[in-house]
Amino acid sequence: MNQLALKLFLTKYYDLVFVFILLLIFSIFLFLSKSSLTNRINLILSKIPIKFLLFTFLVIGFIVRLYGITNPLADWHSFRQSDTASVTRVYLEDGLNLLYPRYHDYSTTQSGMFNLQGFRFVEFPIYNAAHFFLIRLFPTYSLEVWGRLLSIFSALVSAYIIFLIGRRFISKWGGLFSAFFYLFIPFNIYFTRVILPEPMMVTLALLALWSFIQFIDSDKTLYLLGAVIFMALALLIKPYAIFYTPPLFYLVSQKIGIKKILGQKRLLAAGLLTIVPFVLWRIWMQNFPEGIPFWQWTLNGDNIRFKPAFWYWLFGERITKLILGYWGLIPFAFGIMVYKKTRVFFYFLLLGMLLYMGVIATANVRHDYYQTIVIPS
Repeated sequence: MNQLALKLFLTKYYDLVFVFILLLIFSIFLFLSKSSLTNRINLILSKIPIKFLLFTFLVIGFIVRLYGITNPLADWHSFRQSDTASVTRVYLEDGLNLLYPRYHDYSTTQSGMFNLQGFRFVEFPIYNAAHFFLIRLFPTYSLEVWGRLLSIFSALVSAYIIFLIGRRFISKWGGLFSAFFYLFIPFNIYFTRVILPEPMMVTLALLALWSFIQFIDSDKTLYLLGAVIFMALALLIKPYAIFYTPPLFYLVSQKIGIKKILGQKRLLAAGLLTIVPFVLWRIWMQNFPEGIPFWQWTLNGDNIRFKPAFWYWLFGERITKLILGYWGLIPFAFGIMVYKKTRVFFYFLLLGMLLYMGVIATANVRHDYYQTIVIPS
């Protein structure tokens, strides 16, 4: 009976119990911080090779994403995954043609027009091209397996870049824990093993951030060119990558000042080159209106922006519950409150993600995979 009562108590008041455990851990931490044990702990940590731990995290992160990798496309958001996979399947059947992406939907559902050629003009098919070549080079595995593996590989690269950025602005341990949380948040485990272009877009955007950081530190044009290429590719996959740019403006303002930005021809040229491919792709798309799905609804199609339901679904259900699992709010809040000038970069990254959720309001509320983009922040 006592065990049953304890189970009932833990089930009913699990949140209070968990808060108690966290407070207990925090109290122990405060005690240790005032004792000589801290020096011993720091000494032990200093002897642990960071690269070994990072490699271990990456390997485990890869393994946990292999769960159900051979399953058919019948899991969460299967309709959206099937659309992406369908483009690759058409490439396998008819040959690769990046300018004419097609899929197996000829109805009026997506665009309101009959789409007899099955055109699919959404993201530029970079993900599908990579998917296509992997299947052609290694036909042992199925389309579903390679599609998921491609997203998994993208997530592993993203985790490594997050480690590098965290090491640059926080510390090596800050970078390591950032990569750890990115790899093992359950929400992110699932949405970085799906056949969707978002994981690859996040990887390219993070590579652009890291390349630009290297440019700011070294003033080498090669790094600036890398940032241009990576961000241009990210925008081609998803224009939402633009919301990763606020930290770039912060870095530039810190180095040369806001007033001098317009006088930097190299930076202005880089910005122009970044958006040109996206603009050209959008102009080309207009030749095939039947293949362009409705998109205006993603902004504020149901007028939900900043309404009570907006805050409830995004910050209550999604971020607090689904992504952070409640308890994650505590380290997240501490991370925001512990202000250091060297970490302002992350505040601007967070600002970009808040702008993203505010601008693309309806889509973020309706579809949880849209929050895949905000996880690195």
